[in-house]
Amino acid sequence: MARRFTDANGLLNDLLDRFEAGATSPIAHPDYAAFPSVVVADAFLKQIREAEGAGAVSLGWGRGAKRDQLAHVRPASADILYRYLGRPPRHASQRTPPRGL
Repeated sequence: MARRFTDANGLLNDLLDRFEAGATSPIAHPDYAAFPSVVVADAFLKQIREAEGAGAVSLGWGRGAKRDQLAHVRPASADILYRYLGRPPRHASQRTPPRGL
């Protein structure tokens, strides 16, 4: 089942939680149907884009008519994502993600 979020911090922390649990390429999705307003959706996207700009995550975009809509988020660098969130890794051995993450 796809993990869907309306809270950017929740999404980003979930990616790290699953990375720490051993997922090699965790993925999360925005829950567009659950956003209470366009303002909240815009704030969510702004924070996710900031994380992308920091090099913490990579974004996947929709296709066709939804090509301008964020489809999914994956970690690009666990180290950078930890720093972006101000969160220490649970174990030092988990600081370096597998190649391609």
